[in-house]
Amino acid sequence: MTTFSSRGRSENMTYTSMLVHVQDNKESDERIRLAALLASRFGAKLIGIGCVPAIDITARERIKPVSLSHDGADSRPVLPWYGDDDLEPRFRDAAVSNREDLEWQTSMQFPADALYHESARADLVIVGQRRHSPPNLPHLALDPAEIVLRCGRPVLVVPPSLSQLAADHVLVAWSNTREARRAVIDALPFLREASRVSIVEIVEESGRDNAARRVDAVAEFLRLHDVETHAQVLETIDGTVCETILVHAEQQHADLIVAGGYGHARAREWMFGGVTRDLLHYSTKCCLLSH
Repeated sequence: MTTFSSRGRSENMTYTSMLVHVQDNKESDERIRLAALLASRFGAKLIGIGCVPAIDITARERIKPVSLSHDGADSRPVLPWYGDDDLEPRFRDAAVSNREDLEWQTSMQFPADALYHESARADLVIVGQRRHSPPNLPHLALDPAEIVLRCGRPVLVVPPSLSQLAADHVLVAWSNTREARRAVIDALPFLREASRVSIVEIVEESGRDNAARRVDAVAEFLRLHDVETHAQVLETIDGTVCETILVHAEQQHADLIVAGGYGHARAREWMFGGVTRDLLHYSTKCCLLSH
């Protein structure tokens, strides 16, 4: 393990605006609380966005009919209303720690499209890990993988039941790729405030020397940004890179994982590499992903 002390030039990079996806469920409330605490910590504006997309006739036909009369004779597809009246108060109530600089947006687009357009105004996009949607409204589900690949912004993916993020120990899951380099830059505000930053590259039995040189180079780069780091090379556990990352994060009490988001669009589906896909699915820690 190589340790680099913190010294070097001062940087002013921070998050000035954050965008959080708001839904009508408890997990969303906890995510908003987490986002509000982060916004207060970094002195950032917090933008909440709720989606009430217009539904075409085909989508309406797939919704379960609801009886509108006592005898059931008048039965037609009816959409539950998840509009501004429901979501904005929920957002403002949950964001109690950052009431001074809040903004609300209602979009009639589908969630992925809405966040894509609004993300141009944000330094950090915050979404949930699960593809949760209200009953009978699957079109309101949001796939975090799509947001990572489309938005061109770092995306903080929050697991269920997590309402705060100290980011006291940040684990950088390094690979020698463009996406990982982007993620390190995007995570600098977290890295500079963390008490501990670990850089790990996962390798097979061979290749440790080259990997050690790579993580040492990243550590040297971060030292120039006043970030103290611990660089380390680990061998895979049973050949699974994601499991190795998650086990190491748990053992070292890391509460934030920073990684590149690897994938591409094909046939209207977002195809992700195994490590990114597994992090999105299995991680119990917040993950900051960049593409």
